[in-house]
Amino acid sequence: MLVAELQHRTRNLMGVVRSMADKPMRRAADLPDFRSKFRDRPDALARVQGVLSRLGEHDRVTFDEPIRTELAAHGALDDTAGRVTLSGPDGIRLRSSMMQTLAMGLHELATNVVKYGALKEPGGRLEIDWQLVDTGAASARCRITWQEHGVAMPPAGSSPQGSGQGRELLERALPYPLDADTSYTRGADGVCCVINPDFESKRMTEPTLRNGVILVVEDEYLLADDLCAELTEREALVVGPAATVKRGLELLRNTPRLDRAILDVNLRGEPVFLLADELIARKLPFVFTTGYDASAIPDRFSQVARCEKPVRIARVMDAIGRVTHA
Repeated sequence: MLVAELQHRTRNLMGVVRSMADKPMRRAADLPDFRSKFRDRPDALARVQGVLSRLGEHDRVTFDEPIRTELAAHGALDDTAGRVTLSGPDGIRLRSSMMQTLAMGLHELATNVVKYGALKEPGGRLEIDWQLVDTGAASARCRITWQEHGVAMPPAGSSPQGSGQGRELLERALPYPLDADTSYTRGADGVCCVINPDFESKRMTEPTLRNGVILVVEDEYLLADDLCAELTEREALVVGPAATVKRGLELLRNTPRLDRAILDVNLRGEPVFLLADELIARKLPFVFTTGYDASAIPDRFSQVARCEKPVRIARVMDAIGRVTHA
């Protein structure tokens, strides 16, 4: 499974690099122009991978780490005049799956602030603030405000400096994987960028999963890892994860106590329904995660909660918590 996951990640990473090269290549006037537009982005990507590679099995990156990493790479934290201000709570944790996209967005902002913005101007200042915003739902958003001051802005209506690829990433790429609301404005005093990603906060308190023993059956490594980490953080006891029906059945039959389960409907092309039937026979509640619609699930499972992919971890946690208390 680890070899397959490595192949999957490597192919995804190569696709990201190719996409990063294609856009500046189409817009570049010549090779030196392309080099200037492209060369810093692979470095930023390498910094992200370096941070992720140092994480333990259930570790998470805290939000301030990618900010500090990017600013340090641009020399912005070496400033002794107090021109850069960072403010926000410690310990806001990121899922590994959102780290790469968010870090690339921060890289574009850091590049622009050094080349064209507040840290190019002698009297310029940069303020970065992040705060959790309670939406009243199981998940929470983190409002990230990047505000530059003291910048001599070009006249209204003039073409922006740079290639525009960074702004495109901020306004169009970030909303895609992060479910983020973003805004990017060029004010009279400098650029202001506001990003509101859905961090699927761990604040949910009801229903509780504490001390529940939960079987996780999921063949996608990253999702299985996220599910296990979330359950552990809620003080549940995790059995698995299992990536096949066979392994799921082994865990079910050999574990003295189970309270409930999370089942991916399709495990490497094999439906999970044999395992689901055995859970029903044992009167153990469970939820499905699936990319299929309801018509693909047999009628005998019509009362089972179904969390559609791309799955929202908070939704799964809410669903599995509620079947616990059913």
